[in-house]
Amino acid sequence: MQALLTLSDRFKEQVRVITDDPHFAFTHSKDFTEDGTIVNQSEIMRVCEELAEQYDLCVDEGAAQRITELCAEPEFSTPSLHLPDGFVLKKFQRRCLNTLENRPLAMIQASCGTGKTIMSTAMMCREFDKGHIDRAVVWCPSTLIGDWVENIHQFTSLSVATVNVKRPPAKRQEFYEHTTAQVLVLNYERVRTADLKAIGSALRGKNLMFVMDEVTKVKGRTSAIHRNLAKLIKKLKVARRLALTATPIVVGPEDFYNEFRIIDPSAFGLVRDFEHEYTINDGERDYWNNYVGYQHIAEMRAKVGAEMFSADKTQPEIAAEFPQKQEILVPLDLTNEDSNVYQAIFDYGKELDPDLRCGTLFALTFTRLCNMPEVLLTMQHGGDKEYGKQSEAIWEICQNHIKDIAGSKNSQKLAMVTEKVDEIMGSGERVIVFAAHTHNCLYPLAEHLKKMNPLLYTGDMSQTEKDESSRKFKDGGQKLLLMSDAGQLGLNFPECANIIQYQTPVTHAAYEQRADRVHRLSSEADRVTIYRMLTRNTIEERIEDTMQGRKQMSQAMGFGGEYEEVGDISEADADWFCGF
Repeated sequence: MQALLTLSDRFKEQVRVITDDPHFAFTHSKDFTEDGTIVNQSEIMRVCEELAEQYDLCVDEGAAQRITELCAEPEFSTPSLHLPDGFVLKKFQRRCLNTLENRPLAMIQASCGTGKTIMSTAMMCREFDKGHIDRAVVWCPSTLIGDWVENIHQFTSLSVATVNVKRPPAKRQEFYEHTTAQVLVLNYERVRTADLKAIGSALRGKNLMFVMDEVTKVKGRTSAIHRNLAKLIKKLKVARRLALTATPIVVGPEDFYNEFRIIDPSAFGLVRDFEHEYTINDGERDYWNNYVGYQHIAEMRAKVGAEMFSADKTQPEIAAEFPQKQEILVPLDLTNEDSNVYQAIFDYGKELDPDLRCGTLFALTFTRLCNMPEVLLTMQHGGDKEYGKQSEAIWEICQNHIKDIAGSKNSQKLAMVTEKVDEIMGSGERVIVFAAHTHNCLYPLAEHLKKMNPLLYTGDMSQTEKDESSRKFKDGGQKLLLMSDAGQLGLNFPECANIIQYQTPVTHAAYEQRADRVHRLSSEADRVTIYRMLTRNTIEERIEDTMQGRKQMSQAMGFGGEYEEVGDISEADADWFCGF
């Protein structure tokens, strides 16, 4: 017997109750697949408790056994997929493959380190083996090309190739025309117009599958990457499309719209349709060209034509597969010397007209003072075009305290990080130190830690230099890696179990992206530790409050940890961050 029952606002969705008297089993509508398979056992028990309260039911042993049967995920196999001995797909990974079977348009939204690559590789193998496709193209950032090629070599019998972007155009076009590889791995960031024409010509008439990794980098509908991929998909009539992302909503619902339009251009209609339906006042924007607000957010996912599979680390079933993550907040105080400088700059700024505080000038100044005071002495004397007299005044204040801040000799944060890095390396372990600002934090930090032989990974390094730093750190020859946010996406360091957040980012998404470099299914340690440095009674406390507040807001909106505002401190927030 089946019945539809509507529960309290705690669930807000219908529940299907399957009863085979006297045994009961229940499934929550968002937690089972079309064939009735339960996908979230913890939710099932909550549903059972709610039903028991309202309808005087109980869950007996027979019902528990039925739930166990429904929760089981069959093993996955397909001829082209060759998993090494001892390598077993996790239950949630098998569920993903079962859920997305025969779904030509799909997105895997899964936390970093949950194995999106192996899941999508298995999907490709199945599509080849069923005869649905005869060529697949993986579009990914340059940092992931090597991982994709190695992954396909290791786990499949498919042939794979990638183009050498350093070769002249004629040679690259020759590669596209003559390669017989079943899977092409290409970098969507650097594909030139000539390459696109050659790719289109070589793939015309093929049964294709496109896999778009880190789709957040492709999301801007006005970007060249987005336009080029959209044109190629339309031109080649690519029937099967799969997008991979760890954070489908980064800036807001607009990004959700943009990312799904990569897979299915008809998902939300035209831009004006999206604005009318989901933004306040039909797309009204503020001074900084952002939408003033959103509406009908809860309905957005229901309008998506493509199938989405979500796997979040916070789900108990998935969390159990990961190493334990220990997060340690390390509170610090400015020394008297640094505090005097901070207060002097604050007092000067507070007396200014708000229009003269010049956007982010004071916010960046306070941030640098908390992180690496010495860099304030290198500010341009006499001001600059953007900040003018205010910059000069701050420079003069710093010069009056030159003995206190030179060499950052009074910085408690620098002293604490130096001590912590020495302790971690002394135990034989690796450690990554993250900071957003390269020249005003990482480079000076590298000088202070030069006895520890640090490696650098920053945005102004060449890709070859980045790859070399990554390789040396993975090999274990050098155990300290200083990294800017250029490394918070697409890099995997399962060999490392320690991260120090020298600067706490404004957004929780950026914080988690950094931590996810080491907190992965493939992590070699049973526990990873994330240290977060916080200077009390400074701008850093407000940054911490903002990061935690946005996390709570995103959860309240029903987007898990996905809804975030990103980027550096904006002019709109600067006065609040500074305490003015």
